[in-house]
Amino acid sequence: MPKGSSHPRLFCSVLLGTLIGLVLLDRMGALLLPPQALFFRGWEYVSGAGRYNIPRRRLVFREREYGDLANMLGVEQYKEWRMNTYTMDEEGYRNAHGSRRAAAPLLLSGDSFAAGVGNTDEQTFAVELERTTGLTVEPYVPGDLSLLLRENRFPPSASGSLLVWERVERNLTVDDAELQKWMRDTSCLQLTGWKRSLEDWKTRVKRVIGDWVEYTHLSPVRLLGEHLFQTLRFSWTKGHASAVLPAEDDSDMLFFAKDVRLLGQNAEQRQLDAVADAIAHARDCLARRGLGFLVVLVPDKSHVYLSHVPPSSLPLALPSPDTMEVLQGLLRKRRIATVNLLPAFRAHARRNELLYWNDDTHWNAEGIRLAAQTVVPTVRMLLTKK
Repeated sequence: MPKGSSHPRLFCSVLLGTLIGLVLLDRMGALLLPPQALFFRGWEYVSGAGRYNIPRRRLVFREREYGDLANMLGVEQYKEWRMNTYTMDEEGYRNAHGSRRAAAPLLLSGDSFAAGVGNTDEQTFAVELERTTGLTVEPYVPGDLSLLLRENRFPPSASGSLLVWERVERNLTVDDAELQKWMRDTSCLQLTGWKRSLEDWKTRVKRVIGDWVEYTHLSPVRLLGEHLFQTLRFSWTKGHASAVLPAEDDSDMLFFAKDVRLLGQNAEQRQLDAVADAIAHARDCLARRGLGFLVVLVPDKSHVYLSHVPPSSLPLALPSPDTMEVLQGLLRKRRIATVNLLPAFRAHARRNELLYWNDDTHWNAEGIRLAAQTVVPTVRMLLTKK
């Protein structure tokens, strides 16, 4: 054998050994590291985002975290660190009280805004509604309204209660999966016979394999590599993920590019008539259960802080009248009680009040507090009518 011919073999052996070592380190890290080291925010862990969205139960989880936009951007200087606590009750809902309580006059459902993502337990929308109204509020978050009805999650004692249903602007289009369920539905999502058995079986299987599926997608090595790449790219070229738009002023605000693109779509393009029909169908199904219904429309961050959005990213023209106002009108035309938070939020934004986290798509404690104060008069009026 010629001298030096073993060098390629040695190189290949070292390379193969390094790769195997990285894989083993990655798999052991995903198994042994605490969740706080693997999830940028506590919500992704407690809500079961990686295990078919099956939330964890009877859990108090505390984490030092930052926002979803900062996570997508991956640049350290934009991260606003805060310590948040997430408490999940026995049914898998975020609940600052830790457990379900007796019949409540107010029920809360909605998307991640209703769940208070990015904020600690005592700053969630449910807690602020309780604090402002003095009434007991039972949260059903996370959980799509369609799922709550399909699985009969509302107890018989809930009959006569008022359901406050929150929805953020980006989730109020015909492309939204939750609204599509209502558009297709003809039976108020009731399952009978083999369909019920099949759904129950699917849920049981997901619960059994959910943790394993989540584990297979966790990769400490990949997370570290992505962080290094994003940091170096931004520091050398100012390049960043296209899904995030940093403000070009000194505000340090980050915006979700999808929300900014949505600003240019008018009511017809968003098919708001179909959206309103779907919500009206949900209202009718809830009425069969004896539940009142109040819709809370939450504007996207970019809709409130237009002046901070990079000018080059804004649409050439904004729809007139405003799409949130149009949707509110369509819902009221269908006799659906509705609160549009955009006017109140814009008024406070003009006074340079920050209602959303700079590094997140979600509202902060001030935004939640203002939302509760804006909603309460309508809540009291509806409860008085009962």
